[in-house]
Amino acid sequence: MKDNIYGYGVINCEYDVTVFLGVPVAYKISVGQALRVFYSFRYRMAVTTVVPIWASLYRYTAGILDRSTNAQNKSTITLEKSLDWKLYQGQIDITVGSVNAGLWGLIVELPNFKNAEARIDNCIEVAAVPIPTFSEFGIAVFSKV
Repeated sequence: MKDNIYGYGVINCEYDVTVFLGVPVAYKISVGQALRVFYSFRYRMAVTTVVPIWASLYRYTAGILDRSTNAQNKSTITLEKSLDWKLYQGQIDITVGSVNAGLWGLIVELPNFKNAEARIDNCIEVAAVPIPTFSEFGIAVFSKV
């Protein structure tokens, strides 16, 4: 693991409301909707480098953080050379795909870097997919083929 990135855990997500780290209010979203996540961290980097950044919904399964690949964005960002601590701020969108309804956590991370993640447990409530309903169903016309 690389250790030249310092993440101090500031993320929030915003559409109709804002959810800040540590606030126990779940933001409600439905499958198919997008979630915009704003994040920031401080870093030092000897050379300008392109690094991966991931944002995911997650749950704990048997005590292990389990990221949903159906509600995840894997992207890259460019960190400019900086020998002193430098603030980086950005945003990343997650489209919520086919995931189970209920409470999910939100994590933003720079994989392969030590201390480079921020997460909020149980901050996103994914609504159940509505059961399709039909009315006035009928046959308009038929013919021999």
